[in-house]
Amino acid sequence: MYRQDNAKCLLSGRIFQSWPKPEVVISDTCLDIINGIRSIDPAITILGSIPDNNSHSLRACGPEDLGGVGDIAAKALLDAGQTGKPVKEIENHLLNFKDGTLIQVPGLPPIYDYELSPQQRLLGAEELEILFLKIGYRFMREADGVVTAGTSAFEAEALAALKKWQLSLGKELYIVGPLLSINDMPKEYQRTTSDKVSEIHEFFERNLREHGEHSLIYISFGSFLWPDVNHICGLIDVLIEERVPFVTGWFLSHYGHSSVTESLAEGVPLIAWPIMFDQPFNAALISIALNVGYQLTEARTGDVGLKALKRGVQPTGTVDAIQLEIREILRNSRGADGKSKRKNAEAIKDKMKAAWKEDGEASTGLKRLLEKGFPSR
Repeated sequence: MYRQDNAKCLLSGRIFQSWPKPEVVISDTCLDIINGIRSIDPAITILGSIPDNNSHSLRACGPEDLGGVGDIAAKALLDAGQTGKPVKEIENHLLNFKDGTLIQVPGLPPIYDYELSPQQRLLGAEELEILFLKIGYRFMREADGVVTAGTSAFEAEALAALKKWQLSLGKELYIVGPLLSINDMPKEYQRTTSDKVSEIHEFFERNLREHGEHSLIYISFGSFLWPDVNHICGLIDVLIEERVPFVTGWFLSHYGHSSVTESLAEGVPLIAWPIMFDQPFNAALISIALNVGYQLTEARTGDVGLKALKRGVQPTGTVDAIQLEIREILRNSRGADGKSKRKNAEAIKDKMKAAWKEDGEASTGLKRLLEKGFPSR
């Protein structure tokens, strides 16, 4: 691409004609590519891309006065020089040490540091998380600006803080979210995308007749993370006992950012079962700050995950406790509290749609990005 040569597909042998040399690279901030790109072309503009929760990005990559963890790589090297301990050992300690420090990250309610680790860590997750933290910290400072898929419809405070921080570095923040279709898909198209149209349609119609509106619960835990099996079995037992159809008046989710965005774009409130990364950030945002969902606190595991929460809840993590909590959530979701949360979710849906109007936040942010004349560095 850089040499503007023709490109050949190694699989098919097809030749693709050359195209203009890239002037801007937009990359996930977790990819360690800045030095490699600038070794090829020092003048190219590099923008970091934030696809997840922006409070999480501030915690992982932002300055410490905004609740950031700081420069783990530099801290570990300094400590290693003073103590003689291995750098990796110090990095693991910096990542895992949770002493109940109250952290305040823009967009989130005040919470203890350990609340952001709701589950027993998966094997190998520590090294991956440390790597992402170190790369992201450098990327956000070495890049020429940041593009985020966030939206002020439900992340206004975090985005305002992120924008102010980037401006202090002489850089810009481009807000281009939500990155999804904001218009209702025609029902005719929905029905033609499945080979089991009649079965699906009958399933929805039957449950509408038998259980009423907003009675279905859609359950999804993302691509590769899965909760404790005993907890899952406890959940399913309660849903069967309560005769709750498993699939879309409510969304029980691990709270990955795409899941949260898509659910709120439809005005569907959520039930949080966070595991790691930005998921506990989304859980705190949705269940506490915005009041558009519930959080399963008894689904927490591990020594850190079972510590008392800032809001006074002491999880036990037993199957009996999680079943009791699920029953309470189901009961509340069917009453005034559930209606209030759905109303709040509908209000966010309207704000998200407004973002892509001609003068909306996402439209103006994307236009500003596309029309920006990025100078040579």
